[in-house]
Amino acid sequence: MVILPIGGALALGRYGNWLNGELPGRVAQMDLPWLVEYSQYPGELRHPYAIYAIIKDLYLMLLINIFAWIGKEKLVSGQIALLFAMEYAVFRFFVEMVREPEIMYFSGILTQGQVLSILLFVVSFFLFI
Repeated sequence: MVILPIGGALALGRYGNWLNGELPGRVAQMDLPWLVEYSQYPGELRHPYAIYAIIKDLYLMLLINIFAWIGKEKLVSGQIALLFAMEYAVFRFFVEMVREPEIMYFSGILTQGQVLSILLFVVSFFLFI
């Protein structure tokens, strides 16, 4: 099944973002030992969004492989892909809270990534059902 290693591939992409200093996180409101200073934002300690995304993607890969192994008799590959999409949408929604937003919606409440995550979850959920 092609979907099983996708989380690892996404993590590799985010590792490239980390190496290039792309996708900075928001300025931290508290002092945490893992905060980083990006060269384009000197003097500001920010969340390492790319690292959070790597952890999310590797966790998703592990989770979807467990679901595929447990449900191999009951699920077809399309359903496993839809499960991955739903899980990705949920985790991306929460990780997006620490990313420096590019576009905001609904009076600054949701980022573009969060809106797209909601849409991805809804579509995947109805296709899964």
